[in-house]
Amino acid sequence: MMLSFSPETLISLDLPDGVLGFAKHYRNQGARSFVHHHQELELNFVLRGSGAYLAGAHRYDLTPGALVWLFPEQDHVLTAKSPDLEMWIAVFRPELLDFCCRTEHSRVLCAAHPDGHFRRFLSPLLAAPITRICEDILAAGSSVDRRNAGLGYLLTTAWDAYQAAGAGADQGRVHPAVQRAVQRLRGDDEGVSIPEIAREAGLSVSRLSDVFKRETGATLTEFRNQQRLERFARLYGAGERRTMLDAALEAGFGSYLQFYRVFQKEMGCAPSEHRRRRECPSKKSMRTE
Repeated sequence: MMLSFSPETLISLDLPDGVLGFAKHYRNQGARSFVHHHQELELNFVLRGSGAYLAGAHRYDLTPGALVWLFPEQDHVLTAKSPDLEMWIAVFRPELLDFCCRTEHSRVLCAAHPDGHFRRFLSPLLAAPITRICEDILAAGSSVDRRNAGLGYLLTTAWDAYQAAGAGADQGRVHPAVQRAVQRLRGDDEGVSIPEIAREAGLSVSRLSDVFKRETGATLTEFRNQQRLERFARLYGAGERRTMLDAALEAGFGSYLQFYRVFQKEMGCAPSEHRRRRECPSKKSMRTE
């Protein structure tokens, strides 16, 4: 599945001033993942379980020992997550990259969307320091200086381990029919049926459905609904310009009832409840996955 870069999928991680990134221990809690990108470089190191990242034109299969780099102008989404998926996720602000990546071989980490495949598997010997440093960053608590120092050390250590691991087999390119279907569904899909999308992609509906599910972790209908919800969120905003009904219809939903059912299934609550939560946001920081 190819995710073409779109400025509309930019999210803010809301990092406090002076904080140059974060590291967290991710465990799959069953939350739905959406296509996004952010201005920070992202690192993922898998501890257990399995999943897959769709990042630009690449698919990165995730199993224990996999280390993946995701870049600022690279739309990505975590899919096919096993219930026991567990990994370290870290992000690094551009200022930290500029300070730490001074050599020719590390400058690629400062790029917005470099060419190539950025997943390798680490041996236990190479992996051990990454887990230790991530644990130290968490232990730093509210000490900004210790956290920033730890993030710089993590960045350089992880890149050295990645280089030492050597290039593995590239699984990056996925089925061209899936790429075409994704591009169609991410555009204006109003009035376009699944059979029409399959015909445009050059496969039967059953064949496209099988390949799409295998490579993205979602059915065609699930992916279409995710895209419509993302369009709804952009159109509705804070509710100052459009009603929910107008935004839902313009996003591609056939009726408010269809929108309501999809929204409740994907978000776990009714649209009105979600709006109330946004008006009274929690203190939790935005998650990235």
